[in-house]
Amino acid sequence: MEIRSKKISNTAGTALLIVSAISELFRGLLDSFYDLCELKENERMSFKELLIGVTVTLGIFLAFLALTSFIILQGSAYK
Repeated sequence: MEIRSKKISNTAGTALLIVSAISELFRGLLDSFYDLCELKENERMSFKELLIGVTVTLGIFLAFLALTSFIILQGSAYK
């Protein structure tokens, strides 16, 4: 049981490290993009705001795809 617990702990730690590294890399990329666009501090979106916006947009897009797929499948069921 001890070995299994260590493996889970190591896996969770590795996953957290990877997510943290990707987050820091993305923040650096976002800051570089803002500098390239010459945006002022008050014009910049925070990382949290950007993440929420992307998540909502992606959710709406996936809901639209699911709805169109459902309509297409319903139409083909009556053929």
